[in-house]
Amino acid sequence: GLASSMAADVLSQNVVGYYNKSLANGFTIFANQLDKDGTGTNNTLNTVFSNSLPNSSVVYAYNGATYDSAIFSTKSGWSGAGLSAVNAALNKGGGVFVKVSPATNVTVVGEVRQGTLSKTYPNGFSILGSQVPQAGTVQTTLGFTPSNSDTVYRYTVGQTYSSAIYA
Repeated sequence: GLASSMAADVLSQNVVGYYNKSLANGFTIFANQLDKDGTGTNNTLNTVFSNSLPNSSVVYAYNGATYDSAIFSTKSGWSGAGLSAVNAALNKGGGVFVKVSPATNVTVVGEVRQGTLSKTYPNGFSILGSQVPQAGTVQTTLGFTPSNSDTVYRYTVGQTYSSAIYA
């Protein structure tokens, strides 16, 4: 007998990807650069970290005045008064601090955002990153246009800050 198979062309308008992120023992800054389902609203602690963090990990989102936090338990999942704020911070290039012990690696899976992407930069402090997984400078690649005396802080692997002041 003779068997044949013909596969139909499969086209997708979405670019799906993943990246691995090492989280150091202690604090690491983390910006979500993928969209879980294309809606831009379902990037939560559960979908971004897939419950892969060590027990008692804490995620902190800056709300403009202080930090909201959520705590992970391997038995009961995520909890804490700041749970909704932390979930919201994981959308569209938003950033959070993640505190783990011991160090761990996470794999983030989702769609790469497409088209014209814009970001509003609030007054005061905020934790932000690129909306897509790319390396580059804050001004040229990421499109940040600083105002007079703006300061951009970079949190380093050594868990310290370096800064650049724009005149």
